[in-house]
Amino acid sequence: MSSDRTLTDVLGAMSDSYETSDAIKQALRQKELVPLIGPFAVGKTTLMRAAETLDRTFGRVRSFTTRPCRSGEEQDTYDFLPHSNATLSRIRAQVISGELVQFTVHPTTRNVYGSTLDSYRTVYSMLDTMPSALPGLESLPFRRIAKVAVAVPANVWEGRIAERLQSGDASDIRKRLAEGVANITWSLDQGHNLAWVVNDARDINNIARDLIHVVRDGCGRTALVRARDVASELLTRMKALQA
Repeated sequence: MSSDRTLTDVLGAMSDSYETSDAIKQALRQKELVPLIGPFAVGKTTLMRAAETLDRTFGRVRSFTTRPCRSGEEQDTYDFLPHSNATLSRIRAQVISGELVQFTVHPTTRNVYGSTLDSYRTVYSMLDTMPSALPGLESLPFRRIAKVAVAVPANVWEGRIAERLQSGDASDIRKRLAEGVANITWSLDQGHNLAWVVNDARDINNIARDLIHVVRDGCGRTALVRARDVASELLTRMKALQA
């Protein structure tokens, strides 16, 4: 029987050419996907929860993952599956039969993330997304894909992760910082092809209204410039922490 590592590598290779079934493609044509892109601890999950409470046409995509639930993380963030031979074999079978909407293998942790059609229950389906997963999502026939980057002021972000930086696993922190730097760098390189929301110290419902607005109406130039400035400052702070 294949080892977990071997199966993960097999899934990673399969992800590049994966194609979902025709039935799933037809259902996706009625949906709009809202990928939220941003580094760890910028509050994407909290923001999505607020948006779906304010507007029932918005809802989180309940993806699955083989990574463990983190300390303090809500259990409904993902469907948490064990990273085991049995789980990976089942995912591989779903990939072969085209039962998944999409899936990806995380480039650093090697955990598997993915979704099924049941994950997309609302008109605007919000998904915490890594840039590496976007090509696969963009190949799907969603009615529209409204990509939104989430920025957070550096001081707010540092306040959220202060305890994690002091007591967390050093190797994991380094990986997540590297991932965060790559994430923000990618977002800043997209120019006007990406809307932005700043998740600052305001009431989360006001920020969720910003998200709903930019998805439906786009991001104004003033808001775009401010968000990019906020993201650039956070990028500088993250790079300093890597040193």
